[in-house]
This record gives sequence, C-alpha cells and structure tokens, in this order.
Amino acid sequence: TPVPLPSDFDPTTANFDILSAMSASGSSHNKADGNTGDINGSETITILKLDPRKAQAYLEAPVPAGVAGATKLSMVAVSWKGDSAEIIVTIKNGGTINGQESVSFTAPSNDGASFSAPFHLTLTEYYEFTLDGITDESVIRIEAKSKRALVAAVNFE
Repeated sequence: TPVPLPSDFDPTTANFDILSAMSASGSSHNKADGNTGDINGSETITILKLDPRKAQAYLEAPVPAGVAGATKLSMVAVSWKGDSAEIIVTIKNGGTINGQESVSFTAPSNDGASFSAPFHLTLTEYYEFTLDGITDESVIRIEAKSKRALVAAVNFE
C-alpha cells in the first residue's frame, strides 16, 4: 500500500545505487535499463526502467554494503503512462519483506513515464516495506510483470 510522500522527501539520498547495482558482482538483469530523470523537480537521479513486453524484466543485486539489520525498504514505483504494472520485490539469501520472501503491488500510471529519458515524475506517494533479518549476503530482486514500469529512490534504513 502506498504511503504519502513526506514533505522532506529527497530521492538523491537513496542508498541503493541502481547503476552500480546493475554492474555489481553477483548481480543480473534483463530488460532493465538505468535512465535519468527527476521526482517532483529534484536534482537528476537514476531511474530503473523495466520493460517486460518481450521478456522477463528485472534487476537482481546484492543489498548495499552496510545495510545488514535494515528494518525498512522504501521506493518510488510507477507504471508507464496509461498502464498498470505489477511490481514484485523479493529478498533472497537471508531476510524477509513484510514477513514474506516477496511482495507484489500495482504501481499507478504516471504521465511522466512515457517516451524516453529524462523522465519527469510528479508524485504524492511512495512505497514502504518492513524488513527483517537482512544480512550482508541478502539480495534484492525488483521485477515488473507484463507492463513497463519505473522504479527509483530505493532506500534501506
């Protein structure tokens, strides 16, 4: 369930660097690209574009160094303009998300998610999940089913 975006939300402070994650040892991805854009006029950030129209679209990567014991995961996720994409977030190799291995939700359509980067997203909400048992070996997988989606500002706390 999405929660209201705090007034002091700053997507530039997220600790999961999408581009680094895509090239990290032990990571894998398919139909996932690092793009640029902004959220509510922020400084330019990296935005993960998932395009599952022809193949499974995902990014799977180790959690950032130093987040073992994290209890919260937050992120921004939207569907392509006019679409409704299912997003699945999975924690592997130690840990749970909302008491399970994975959670899924439907990301809302966003007018700024169209054509090509840079994407200019206007948002009033984001997603928060409860984590338990996150270790240095934990892996996060973010995937989209059937429709294009954008994910950004992924943060472990």
